[in-house]
Amino acid sequence: MVEECSPASGDTCGALFLDQGFESLLRRKLGTHANTILKDRRIDGLLRYFNNTIKRTFNPLGPRCDQEYEIEIGGVEDIPEINFEDGYLTLTRSAQFYVAYFEGTIFKVSLIQSLNKS
Repeated sequence: MVEECSPASGDTCGALFLDQGFESLLRRKLGTHANTILKDRRIDGLLRYFNNTIKRTFNPLGPRCDQEYEIEIGGVEDIPEINFEDGYLTLTRSAQFYVAYFEGTIFKVSLIQSLNKS
């Protein structure tokens, strides 16, 4: 069994920032419904889905990047005004998507990289 030998001395890095950005994006998209829908267990499942699918292949600069992403959230009634229908929340690739999801992450990773160089 491997155990931690010394206390962590750094900050969290890119992958965690992307997870936090995804959760934040979901919360913003769901708006007033977020606290009712996004309970801890459901968030865990959504993050697993995100990590195994979208996160591994998403390249906003690539020509094959999907224009829409459907996130399955079962057991919730339709909310058509936010593109949540038949158990799926549709996230459309747009400038707003990139800013909400990546801007903070890119800034934090760049900051960590610059600190590591000094």
